[in-house]
Amino acid sequence: MSTAAESAISLAEEALRLSLADSPAFRTWCWAANQAEALAKIHHEALPAPANADAYTKSEIQGLRPYAIVWTDPEDGHRRERIAQGVHKDGGTLHLRLVQNYAAGDAPGEASRKLENDAGKILDDLETNSTTSGVTSAYLVIERMAPAGPYRCGDDEEVVEGDFLWMDVRVEWGG
Repeated sequence: MSTAAESAISLAEEALRLSLADSPAFRTWCWAANQAEALAKIHHEALPAPANADAYTKSEIQGLRPYAIVWTDPEDGHRRERIAQGVHKDGGTLHLRLVQNYAAGDAPGEASRKLENDAGKILDDLETNSTTSGVTSAYLVIERMAPAGPYRCGDDEEVVEGDFLWMDVRVEWGG
């Protein structure tokens, strides 16, 4: 059982998860047929613990990919500004990590380019969803996104988790 989001901080994370789950590009990237399947591929802060062991096996963690992880920035995760008497504006910074297996047979530059292309389409969808945000919308109001990467795992990680790539996106939001 997980704790439900109830405050501006956790609700922002959930709004980013929903914005991502409703991205056609994200659904294509993670092979999700609908919002529920996409939400199952978007994790809060880390992957969930494996059901029957202390750690995932290499094949189990490879089977979880592709996936996304969303977390609140520990330094600038939430801001509340007073903009008028009795009126405030919330905002902050979230992080989004997109993780996928390294496709066998892809040259290093080709695998990175594919992830850059997929991530760019996902960010375009997040921007579109953000423009439809409003008082009644469950989507995150995104003010700025800054992607970094792609990065490829190191040799030590590859032995334990298999070969993989990831991109991180800094997401600044306000409402």
